[in-house]
Amino acid sequence: MKYVTFAELLTYPAGTIFQEFGKNGLSEPQVFGDAVGSTDFTCAQLFPSETGPEVFGGYREQYVNKHGCEDAGWVVYYPGGFGRDGLYEDNRHFVIWEEQDRKKFAEWLLDPEKAAGEMNDDPIAMISVPVDDRAS
Repeated sequence: MKYVTFAELLTYPAGTIFQEFGKNGLSEPQVFGDAVGSTDFTCAQLFPSETGPEVFGGYREQYVNKHGCEDAGWVVYYPGGFGRDGLYEDNRHFVIWEEQDRKKFAEWLLDPEKAAGEMNDDPIAMISVPVDDRAS
C-alpha cells in the first residue's frame, strides 16, 4: 500500500483502489474514477452495500424487482456507478492498493481456506503513517 495526499490521489488513473485514512481509521475500499479539477473526484464503492426502501423511491420496481429481489424493505446491491466525492477538503490522506495488495486480496477471495490460515499469522506492517496526518 502507498500513503498519498489528496493532490497525489487526483493524479492516479481510473480504476485505482483506495481508502481514505482519517481520524476514525480507514474507510471502505473505493474505486477512483476521475479528478474533477483540483478540488474533487469521482469514485464508486468496491464492495456490496445495503439500502432501505426510501432510497429507491419511485424507481424501486425498476431497480429491485427487476433483479428478482423480494420487496421486503432492505436491499443488498453491488455498486451502482461513480459519484462525486464532494467533500472539497484537500488536507485528507489516502492509502492506494498497489498491485501486490490487490493480488493478495484476490488470492484470499479465491481461496478462503488459505486466507483463514494466513490470517492466524502475525499481522504484517504494510506502511507507516505520520501520527499528525491521521487526525485530518
